[in-house]
Amino acid sequence: MGLPADKVHALQLSFEGLLKLHKSDSERFWEILKGITTPREAELATIVVDNMTSALKGIENGVRQLQQASGGKAAAGG
Repeated sequence: MGLPADKVHALQLSFEGLLKLHKSDSERFWEILKGITTPREAELATIVVDNMTSALKGIENGVRQLQQASGGKAAAGG
């Protein structure tokens, strides 16, 4: 069973506000994050960030491979 839509929306707004704060005051961002999360929530957030980072690395590698493949074909055809 999922979270109610209003709670998800409130969480999105809160997280959006935190990300904006992070761009302007990173130290304060981490103070607030530590203050509003339980250790388990912080652990879950770390796992999500790690997974996103891993997925982005895979995407970057795929893009690099596509760039190399297209460059090789362009050079061979030209």
